[in-house]
Amino acid sequence: MPAVDKLTVEAIKKRAVAGVLTLSGRTFILQIVNFIRDALLAAFLIPAEFGTYAIIRALLGFLNYFSNIGLAAALIQKKDNVTRRELTTTFTIQQILVLVLVLLTFIATPYLQKWQQLTEAGVYLMWAMAVSLIFPSLKTIPSVLLERRLDFKKLIIPEILETIVFSAIVTVLAWKGFGVTSYTVGVLVQDILYQLFRYWQFL
Repeated sequence: MPAVDKLTVEAIKKRAVAGVLTLSGRTFILQIVNFIRDALLAAFLIPAEFGTYAIIRALLGFLNYFSNIGLAAALIQKKDNVTRRELTTTFTIQQILVLVLVLLTFIATPYLQKWQQLTEAGVYLMWAMAVSLIFPSLKTIPSVLLERRLDFKKLIIPEILETIVFSAIVTVLAWKGFGVTSYTVGVLVQDILYQLFRYWQFL
């Protein structure tokens, strides 16, 4: 049985307009939140601590690039209804790729630590961010279904809330002097929110 029902032309028009407004608002809000967070962190953290997060995020961002082979995008753009088998296959392949990348990160830890001269706190942050790659991938299928229905509200609201909570936690802990560990705690809390919002997206 098809996993997604087709929308009427009228519904598509209404949701498309609402989607444009929602995405524009999302971009505006996230830019403000990120700007305020980074400005405060620049004051609370020393350059080495601030740079550690940037380096690790860049490294894992590069690895995460290989976990996205375009299957989800293909399902979103598919003209016909998406089948359960296609959703299951996409989810399985992406999870395998992400788990392999996480495993490789742990195996390569000694080399990455030496290469980037990471402290112990930096290593814990790298591990936390590596594991955090799993949680967004769990939302791949709900996100595909929501985008096919042009239901952007359930996509945007969680992202904004996750960013606000992450930024608040990191900023407060950095202000209290926790340094790089501030990011680690923020990432772990964000992972929990990812899981909670994943179930909300099915409602």
